[in-house]
Amino acid sequence: MSNYNFAPTLDGLNNVDGNSINSNTVITDYLTVNLGSSVPTLAPSTNNNSIASTAYVDTAITAVGAVSLAGTNVFTGFNIFNTNLPTSNITANLPDELVNKNTLDNEIAALSGSYVTLAGTPQTITGGKTFNGSVDFLSFLPTSTITATYGNELINKDTLDTAISTATSNLLSSANTWTGNTNTFNSYLPTSTISATSANQFVNKTTLDNAISTAGGSYVTLAGTPQIITGDKTFNGSVDFLSLEASLISNTGSIDTPNIGSGLASDPISIVPSQSTGTCNIATFATRTGAINIGTGTSAKTMTIGGTGTTTNINSLTTTISTSTTAGNGITHSSTTTTGDDMRLTATGGYLARIGEGSSSAGLTLLGIDAGTSIIKATTSALEIRSDAGLTFTGTIGSNNTYSGTNTYTGTTSFQNNVTVQAGNTVRYGSFASGGSGVDLGQTNTNEVTLKLVTTLDNFIFRTSGGSNLMTFDNFNITASMPFYMLNNFLINQTTYPSTSPTQLGYTIQKTFTTTALGDTTGTYTLVGSGQALGTNTGVYLITCGFELTNSGSDTVNNKALCLSLSSASGTPVNAYGAWEYYEEINDSMGSAGTRYQGTLTGVYTKTTTSAQSLFLNGYANTSGSQTISATGYCSITRIG
Repeated sequence: MSNYNFAPTLDGLNNVDGNSINSNTVITDYLTVNLGSSVPTLAPSTNNNSIASTAYVDTAITAVGAVSLAGTNVFTGFNIFNTNLPTSNITANLPDELVNKNTLDNEIAALSGSYVTLAGTPQTITGGKTFNGSVDFLSFLPTSTITATYGNELINKDTLDTAISTATSNLLSSANTWTGNTNTFNSYLPTSTISATSANQFVNKTTLDNAISTAGGSYVTLAGTPQIITGDKTFNGSVDFLSLEASLISNTGSIDTPNIGSGLASDPISIVPSQSTGTCNIATFATRTGAINIGTGTSAKTMTIGGTGTTTNINSLTTTISTSTTAGNGITHSSTTTTGDDMRLTATGGYLARIGEGSSSAGLTLLGIDAGTSIIKATTSALEIRSDAGLTFTGTIGSNNTYSGTNTYTGTTSFQNNVTVQAGNTVRYGSFASGGSGVDLGQTNTNEVTLKLVTTLDNFIFRTSGGSNLMTFDNFNITASMPFYMLNNFLINQTTYPSTSPTQLGYTIQKTFTTTALGDTTGTYTLVGSGQALGTNTGVYLITCGFELTNSGSDTVNNKALCLSLSSASGTPVNAYGAWEYYEEINDSMGSAGTRYQGTLTGVYTKTTTSAQSLFLNGYANTSGSQTISATGYCSITRIG
C-alpha cells in the first residue's frame, strides 16, 4: 500500500493492510500489534501518551523497585500496614522468617508447661533457682519439703522451728553472759532458790530480808520503841529533827516528846547556842513538804530577830528575806481589818522603801483590786511621783499637776488647766519606736511652731471629722487630697532650673523635627521626623511648635497643610482647643528653591490619661509639577499645671 498523508479513521469495520501508514493522527477503537513488530524505545523519564516498549517498562520497574509476586523481593524501605496485615499459611523454618499467629500461639502453648505461671493452681519447681533481685510474695509463699543443706538455700518453717528449739534449749542449759546495755523485766522478775555465795551474784528477797533484819539491830531506827545510843556522837553537818520518836540524851537533860520544847513550860530552848560563825539551817531538806510554823497558837507572840527589840519589831541592822523565784506570790500578808492601817512602815525622818531592786530591767508594779479604787496620796502635803528615765500614766490624769522629765501618757488624758510647754521643749504626738512613726510639734525659735517628722516613715495628716485626708506631710512631699483654695498670691520659687522632674511645674521637653519631604497627595499626611514622647504623667502642658516650609524649585503650589497630632501621619489635631493646624490653598508659584514660609502651631493640652503618649508633626503639600516641599519644626512642651 502506498504512503498516504491523511488522517484515517479505523472504526473496526474494515481491515487495512499495508507496509506503512504515514499519518499525523490514527483514531481506532482497538489496536493490535503482531508479534515481531516493534514500537519506539522511549527515554525512561518520558511522561506522555506514547506506546511504551518492553525496554522502557523494564527500566521503569527497576528504577522504582517494584515488587514481583512470583519472585524474591527485598524490602529496604519503610512499609506501613495500618488497614490490613500481610498473611501467610506457611510455617517458618529459618530464624529470620516471619511467623503467623497460629505458629506464635502453638509455640507459646508448647512452652507454657516449662514456665511458672503468675496465677492458677500450685506448681512444682524442680532444679536449682537463684533469686538475686527483689522478689515479692504478697498472696502466697513458696513451699518445699526439702531440708536445706547449703548456706544460701531457703529453709521451710519446720527447719526454722527445730533450729530455734534446739538453740534455746542449749542456751538455757549452759552458762550465758549478758552483754547488752539494758535488760528489762517489766512483767515477771527472774526467780531463784539458790543463795548467793560470791560478791557479783544476785540475791533473792529472802536473803535480802534476813540480811537487813540481822544488821538492823546495830542501827537507830526512825520509828518504834525508844533506843539507847551509847558512845559520843558528833553532828558536824546539817541535821534535821523532823519528828523524833526517841529520847535525846545530852549534858542538860532528856527530851522524850515528838516536838522539841513541847514538854517545857517556860524555860528557853537554844539551838546551836555556841555557834559563833557559819549558817544555821532550819527545815532546809531539799525534798521536804508542808508548813514551817513558828509561834503558832491563839495567844499573842513576841518574835525578835537580830538583837533586843520590842514586841512589834524585827530588829536588826539588815534583815533579808529571800523567796522562791518561781511564778506566784513570794510573800502574802493577809489582814481581816476593815479600818485603820493593814501595814504601817515608820522611820524617823520619813520612810524610804526600796522595792524591786533585785532586777536591772524589771521595775515595780503596785496592783490594786480590779473592781475597786486604788489611791496613792499624801494627806495635806505634796506628793511627788518621779522617774528619771521616763514616767508613764495610763488612765485619766486630772487636776493641777506638774510633770517633769520625759513622760508618756496613754489612754484618755484630761488636763483641767492650761498645758504649758517651755521654749526649747517638744510635745510629741503619736507613738515612736524603732521603725515606728511619730511627729514632733514644738517651738524651736521665738514665735515659731515647727512640725518635724521623726523618721522617714512618718506622716503628718490633717483630716476631716469623717476621717478623710485633707493634707498629708511625709518625708518627701506635701499632698493635698481635697480642693485647695488660695485667697492671695501664689509664689513659686523652685530650687532647680530648668525643672528635672516630669511632675514639676516648668518641666520642659524640647524637640526638633527632622526636615522631611511632604507627600504630594492632598489629605494624606506624612510624618515629619519622629515623634516626641509625652510619657505617662497626667498634667496641663503648653505646646509651641515653630515650623518652616522649604521648596525644591519653581513650581505651582495647589495646597499645603501641617498638623500637631497624637498619632503618626494623622490629620487629627491634639484636641479641639488651640491652633494645632495650618492650611493654605494658594494655587501660587513657588518661586526659586528655598525657605518660603515660617509659622507657629501652639495650644494648651490637658493630659488626663496615665498611658504613654507621643506628639507628632504631620503634613502634606500638593504641587502641579515634580517639585517638592519639605517641612521641619522646633517644638517646646512645658508643664504648667
